[in-house]
Amino acid sequence: MSLEMRVTEGGIEMVESKEHDTNHFWFEKKNGTDFPFYNDQPIKLSWKNWLIWSYLDIFRPTKERIMLDELKMIEAVAPDLLDIMQERFHILRNIYWMQPIGRRSLSDSMGMTERVLRTETDFLKNIQLIQTSKSGMTLTEKGLTVYQGLETVMNQLLGMHQIEKEISQYFGIKRCIVVAGNSDNQEKVLYEFGDILTDSLDLLLPEGNNIIAVMGGTTMALTAEHMGTLETEKRHNLFVPARGGIGEAMTAQANSVSAVMASKTGGHHRALYVPEQLSRETYNSLLQEPSIQEVLTLIEQSNCVVHSIGRALHMAARRKMSDDEMVMLKQNNAVAESFGYFFDEEGEVVYKIPRIGLQLKDVQKIPHVVAIAGGKTKAKAIRAYMKNAPKQTRKSLMTVKVGINGFGRIGRLAFRRIQDVAGIEVVAINDLTDAKMLAHLLKYDTTQGRFNGTVEVHEGSFNVNGKEVKVLANRFFTSKEKAELHLKAGAKRVVISAPGKETVISGASCTTNCLAPMAKALQDNFGVVEGLMTTIHAYTGDQMTLDGPHPGGDFRRARAAAENIVPNTTGAAKAIGLVIPELNGKLDGAAQRVPVATGSLTELVTVLDKNVTVEEVNEVMAKAANESYGYNTDEIVSSDIVGMTFGSLFDATQTKVMTVGDKQLVKTVAWYDNEMSYTAQLVRTLEYFANL
Repeated sequence: MSLEMRVTEGGIEMVESKEHDTNHFWFEKKNGTDFPFYNDQPIKLSWKNWLIWSYLDIFRPTKERIMLDELKMIEAVAPDLLDIMQERFHILRNIYWMQPIGRRSLSDSMGMTERVLRTETDFLKNIQLIQTSKSGMTLTEKGLTVYQGLETVMNQLLGMHQIEKEISQYFGIKRCIVVAGNSDNQEKVLYEFGDILTDSLDLLLPEGNNIIAVMGGTTMALTAEHMGTLETEKRHNLFVPARGGIGEAMTAQANSVSAVMASKTGGHHRALYVPEQLSRETYNSLLQEPSIQEVLTLIEQSNCVVHSIGRALHMAARRKMSDDEMVMLKQNNAVAESFGYFFDEEGEVVYKIPRIGLQLKDVQKIPHVVAIAGGKTKAKAIRAYMKNAPKQTRKSLMTVKVGINGFGRIGRLAFRRIQDVAGIEVVAINDLTDAKMLAHLLKYDTTQGRFNGTVEVHEGSFNVNGKEVKVLANRFFTSKEKAELHLKAGAKRVVISAPGKETVISGASCTTNCLAPMAKALQDNFGVVEGLMTTIHAYTGDQMTLDGPHPGGDFRRARAAAENIVPNTTGAAKAIGLVIPELNGKLDGAAQRVPVATGSLTELVTVLDKNVTVEEVNEVMAKAANESYGYNTDEIVSSDIVGMTFGSLFDATQTKVMTVGDKQLVKTVAWYDNEMSYTAQLVRTLEYFANL
């Protein structure tokens, strides 16, 4: 007989079963020990995270086991007696949560008939455990004492400790605490969170100086209001917001929540105010302010983090995310949000809100992590996030070391992006330029803004955020044979940031990454007969700033880049056939370099197998949206997509359909930041192969 856990929209169900159905969790005994399994795979455990969750029944930390064995004996010979005891306890508990409350409302809440409830409440009133008034029923002082005294005993009697243990093992975390009630419709349940969080931190935090990073949210705000003292003569606690950003309701912001926690526990507080919706220049300027840098350093040094787990669409609506972002989240089946990251049911990140402060990868370095989730509707969100958290913890134990061959525009931006990726670390850079110049160019960037971190130069290397990066001076390799020299030297894989002319792991070009998802959506839904692409492309470093001989002998690229529209060739359209065989030989194209530093778009004109409308084309593009392929309905210009991490952003406002005889010409347009969009795609490729 095995014990199964089913996680559904309504919560977690624990059942006994002899069968191992798909997507189920169970324990099997081996050599006298219970081992957790999920989908026939053993679950690796990470003893680090705590989860506090309000769902269904009671938990209070066990201090005594008064009369438990005796009660179990009574249950064996007089089960009706314990049934009555449990029923009356549940009535006391629900009155406690919702007092003052009328009999009809209590009846609806508990799913009992008013007749049965009246009999029980009359009895509880006669023995002076409850009292009634015009406002409704409340516990008497005696009733409160009895209720609180029964909690621990009833908790053990109802087997809640075993459920907590099984949930902890299922998620691979150190401990799960299930709190009384369902805060989805009983806000008072959240008051218990404050007491339990205080008890938990009192146990976790060592003597000396502690830094506790705190996330925001309505659950977190109510939890903070009901915390107790943690400060002692030997233990001093500093509370800091885990993330910057001012955009939510004031009381739910991380700054406010961490301040309340500091006040309630007797600790100290430092704020971090970085408003959202700022221009890139203002945002990057703020990050260099000494006061902000100081708080960011404190956040990095935190030894404990307290955060909530939210439902994805609820959190997106509360953050007032755009309609396009909401569509993308729905299409990617996002179910959970935490730390500004949105997760699907498999725990994969489908979207990230750009904010400064604690990133998901940083959590792996923090000794104590406490997650708080209120309500049984959080079941899917908890599972999605907790699936991700243990997986990321295991990744962090095996960091993949990366070398960057060529520290130009893409190399430097890739370095920046990798700083936000858990389990990947850049240890060496190969470039013909000296370390001092490379460090300067990493720190300062005209188009993408200043680097958010510290950069210190040494002989033959530089330190980024305290970690050394070696600088080499060898040749660059972009062909398969030359790149394989890295493999012979010990590298596991080589990812090339240019279109490979052979079958190597290549990120192709920025234009290919923009064109591919748009062309694939057309092919999959309508069929492509043939197509012609034009990319309106920002000028790049291989063009001349003033008229002069071009190193490659190209007459057009020899002309001043910022003063001319410069026709150019591109292999992007033909490269599509390498990854989408159905389009092989069907597409061709050209490029027009224009006088902007970054920010490009691709126009694709196709003849399709089926006749379509503008609305039909836009609909399939919206459905194809994901982390790499965005969908836009705003009337934007090129500067609006600078710094964008979508590899391609479809522009629904520019779709055109023209009928010519019995055929149609269909024009679709997608934007891309030819620097950052491509870099984000390259790093996603790196992440994928790093995790194989």
